[in-house]
Amino acid sequence: TMAVPAQAYFQRATLNSQEGEVRTVVLQDADAGIIEALSCDSICSQYGRGHVHLMKCDPQSCQDGDGAKHRDNCYKDVNGRLVSLDEVSHVEFWRRAGFRDPCLELTQEVQESFMKCGARCMSDEHQLSNSSECLSHVLHAECGLSAGPYGQGFISESGHYFGCQHYRAIHHVLVADISQSMGSVDAETENGEVIERIEALKMACLKYISERNIIYPLDFLSLIAFNDNTSPIFSGCFPRDEEYMERSVNDLQAGGRTFFYKAIAEAGHVIEAMENERPGQSDCAIIFFSDGEDLGREPNELALPALQDLLKARKSRGQHNIQLRTILLGQSPNGAQRLREMVEEVKRFAPDDEFSGASSFGNPQDAAQ
Repeated sequence: TMAVPAQAYFQRATLNSQEGEVRTVVLQDADAGIIEALSCDSICSQYGRGHVHLMKCDPQSCQDGDGAKHRDNCYKDVNGRLVSLDEVSHVEFWRRAGFRDPCLELTQEVQESFMKCGARCMSDEHQLSNSSECLSHVLHAECGLSAGPYGQGFISESGHYFGCQHYRAIHHVLVADISQSMGSVDAETENGEVIERIEALKMACLKYISERNIIYPLDFLSLIAFNDNTSPIFSGCFPRDEEYMERSVNDLQAGGRTFFYKAIAEAGHVIEAMENERPGQSDCAIIFFSDGEDLGREPNELALPALQDLLKARKSRGQHNIQLRTILLGQSPNGAQRLREMVEEVKRFAPDDEFSGASSFGNPQDAAQ
């Protein structure tokens, strides 16, 4: 049993706490003689992994790092007034307090757990008693996106790095060619019927949306229609909005000229906007439906440089690479070659990335796979 210094007390760090959150803690006042005798080893053991102690802020030495994090006006005293305190790790607390750590007799495993972050992955896929814990040090700075390589755990929105893996939602950006050439009648259905390319596009889009609704309800979709202009038709819709998306797809009509670079640039804008709206929540796949008859000829109208710009911009924002699937509508050999080149460009940009490596070229029957 030991007297805890009057200027110090501690509590378990709350999960998913945000900077500026007000948490109520009773501070003991030495001048009032309120010093409570506690069995510190049992209490620290009870609070366990990742618990933090609170100490009055010393303006002369207050700085983050070395097992301490300053909290400005995040706690209330017994009178309800906001106060600034330092959250300190178990080891740092006893060093500052000048007492021998009463937990040195505990097992090495328990002592080491005090210095590990106590945040838990809150995915519903975990049983509460078997959830994954953050792999970082207690009181760590927020992890950047690059801290969790693709396929090796993930970084939570609150900046914790977990080693577990769960289904990661995908933002599916459907890019639909509605130029005049899409009115040509040379697209085959699964049963061999020959129809207009635009009708084959609608069928493929609707099948793709329906498959997401059945199998991947957490994904979300956007649709861009393009010819010599671009039109974002809908953005960030969940598969359950299938009826609304179906009406939007069925309203598409063929007309105008074909410029891939405009469609690719617009896809980049939609992707970035969705990243800002739902940061860190998804990977991104572009499904590009076209007959491949691109009319861009000038250097600033070419598809591949526009695609490179999109990939570089996404990388500069610390985002994972995209997956591209190009779908040929009709029978244009030159069009097929252009669509294949786009896929190869994405694979070339990130040769070791498994997600980008799954990029593919195919026909409308392949679209929903």
